[in-house]
Amino acid sequence: MAQLAALFSVSALYFYLRVRLSNNRLYQTIFFTCCLCCALLALGSKENTILLFPSLALIEGIFFLQFAKIQNFAHKKTKLFFLLFILLSGGILFFSWDFIITQANSYGHRNFTFQERILTETRILLFYLSQIFYPTMSRLSIVHDITLSTSIFTPWQTVPAIICCIGLISLAIVQVHRRPLLSFAILYYFLNHLVESTIIPLELIFEHRNLLPSLFLFLPLAAFAVEIINTKKWAAIITTLTCTFFLVQSGHATIERNRAWKNAGTLNKDALIKAPGSARVKLNLAGWHAGQKRLQEAFNLCEEAEQLATSGASRNTIIPIARMQKGSIAYALGQPERALEYFQQAYSLRKDYTAAAEKLIAVLVELKHYDEALRIITERFAQKEDPNLMLIEASVFLRQRKPAKALASYHKAELFYRNIPLVLTGKGKALAMQGDFSGAEALLSKAVQQNDQIAMLLQAENSLLAGKEQEAFLQLTKLIQTIPLTHLLNNLHAAEKDPFQIPLNEALLRQSVVKTASRMSFNPK
Repeated sequence: MAQLAALFSVSALYFYLRVRLSNNRLYQTIFFTCCLCCALLALGSKENTILLFPSLALIEGIFFLQFAKIQNFAHKKTKLFFLLFILLSGGILFFSWDFIITQANSYGHRNFTFQERILTETRILLFYLSQIFYPTMSRLSIVHDITLSTSIFTPWQTVPAIICCIGLISLAIVQVHRRPLLSFAILYYFLNHLVESTIIPLELIFEHRNLLPSLFLFLPLAAFAVEIINTKKWAAIITTLTCTFFLVQSGHATIERNRAWKNAGTLNKDALIKAPGSARVKLNLAGWHAGQKRLQEAFNLCEEAEQLATSGASRNTIIPIARMQKGSIAYALGQPERALEYFQQAYSLRKDYTAAAEKLIAVLVELKHYDEALRIITERFAQKEDPNLMLIEASVFLRQRKPAKALASYHKAELFYRNIPLVLTGKGKALAMQGDFSGAEALLSKAVQQNDQIAMLLQAENSLLAGKEQEAFLQLTKLIQTIPLTHLLNNLHAAEKDPFQIPLNEALLRQSVVKTASRMSFNPK
């Protein structure tokens, strides 16, 4: 998201400059259209690119409006563009005001307050700058342990950070006429951190947030370096050596950082060294170990993460995730009852935790606790209309042999998923339960055309229930010729565990599959 946002924002800025610097009406039209398209793509990539319009106003004000004043004339186009972007920025602020106020009062799920976030972000903004200009491996990480600024004096670095931020902004304003590139780089940096580094209760720090704001930080430095190089020979040598050293240092940091990004394991191990007190990193690493089948290590890391989650807000975020991961580990160990306990704990701690709710429902379905599964689904529907849950609800009704209710659920899901095999086969199964075998066959045939294996099995099951054994034999023969027999038999059992999947008459189909396979072996033609 951040990369796409940066790509399209840079492109929009570029095309806007081409509009402003061109005197050809055709080129202006083409470049303005490109600018508009890139702006829309930027907004579609990430929400913080709403700051693109104030950024264009900043460009217009610092460069074009100032140039017009220096030349002692009032350029109508310059005034028009500047006013347009100021109005756009004001309109954005006006329509976002209620959202801003709501966000400023929604810190209940965080382990920091509104005031603590504002104070801490001043230090983080300077830390981002230091990472750009001094990029060493030891200072780069996907997660950082940041000490909260609980007051302007705690920790002591808070006051200097506030003074430094105010000083940089003041310097940019004062130097806007003499050093416009410097002013623009500083103001653009702070402007583009407004969404993610001020009042909205996001996580405190992520390095990727610096991608867009840091775009122009080296522009005034490059201009300054060129200016020095053109003055004296000794200054040119020192500047060249300094730039070379910085490039070598940055290149080395990039190589080392790429090694850390080799895979999720190396990345999170690196982060754990730099942020040993981060419960998030431990959970990320636990997920990676679980994926590598190192289940005991994963479980231990979940335990450690829970021990680190001491504050109330932290407990509400970390512990549910830890319990959910423990449940997944228990399930992987073949302990669905134990997994159920962990999933229930995770869901009870956070009713809005979608992943925990889905895992809980899946295990309830597997253990045949259908009424409890439906209760959880009803609770989730009260929070949000989820089409995935409609499919699971319909599957549960089929398992309870309530085809009419299953059909109603599939009809609701059809508004979101039309003509997908899962809906077609589910409706076909429900009709077959009601004795409408011809209606079921029509729906199942559509799903079979999409090469759905479960649909093929259900089609054979429908033929058997309708008394059409020869048709069932031909259908299963075709299926066995395309799918290995062991894989086919495994599918019969797996369908029972999958909460989304349509329940099969496993005993009937297993017997028919084995019988068909035997007949095929005696009659290979």
